[in-house]
Amino acid sequence: MKNATKAAGLRYLTAACLTLTIFASSSLFILAAPGYSSATGEISVSGTAENGVQPTVKVNGEQAVSGRTFVSGGVIETSNTAFANISLGKLGRIGLSPNSVLNLSFTGDTISGNLSAGKITVFSAEGISVNIVTPDNAFLNDKNLKGNFTIDLASGVSAESGILNFANGSLAAQAQTTDDDDDEGGLLLPLAIFAGAVGAAVVYVIINRNDDDEPGFVVSPVR
Repeated sequence: MKNATKAAGLRYLTAACLTLTIFASSSLFILAAPGYSSATGEISVSGTAENGVQPTVKVNGEQAVSGRTFVSGGVIETSNTAFANISLGKLGRIGLSPNSVLNLSFTGDTISGNLSAGKITVFSAEGISVNIVTPDNAFLNDKNLKGNFTIDLASGVSAESGILNFANGSLAAQAQTTDDDDDEGGLLLPLAIFAGAVGAAVVYVIINRNDDDEPGFVVSPVR
C-alpha cells in the first residue's frame, strides 16, 4: 500500500515538473521576462470591416488583432482593408498601409526591416538607427535626428522630419526647412508698425509746437 502511494506521488511530481518545464519554455513566459522587453512590440489594427468582421493582419502567417505582441524578427502582413501600427516603446513605431509585407527586427537602439510589398511610415526617436531594405534599395536614417519618413514601393520616399539616405550615402529624402525669406517677411511687419507709430508721434509733436508758436489774442486783465 505504501509503495503504491509513493508511486502515485512520484507520478504527480513528474507530471508537475514536466508542466513547469513546458510553461517555462513557452513564448508567453519568455515574453514576460525582463530581458526580452526591448525585443517586443505591440500591434494595433484599424481599417474597414468586411461583412461585419473587423480587419486583421497576419503575423508569421497567423491571424492577429489589436493587442497582439510582436516579437523581433517576425513578419507582419496587412490585407487590402487593414492598417497596422507596431509600437516599439522608446524606439518609436512603424505604420503599415494596406497590402504591405514587412520583416521587422529591433534591438535597444536599432530598427531594421525588409519591406517586400506596400508602404510603411517610420517614426524613430533621436539616437535610434533605422535600416530599411526594399527590393531595389536600402535606406538609412540620420540617427541624431528624430525621424518621420515614409517608404512606398510604388511612389518612393519622403520625410516629414529627419534625413533619410541611400545605403551609398547619397540623400534619399529630407524634411523641408523653413524658408528664410518667410522669416524676413515676418519681421518686416512688426518693424513697419513700429516705424509708423514713431512717425505719428513725431508729427503730433510738430503740430502741437506750431500751434504754441502762433500769435494769439491777449486779453488785458480788467482793471
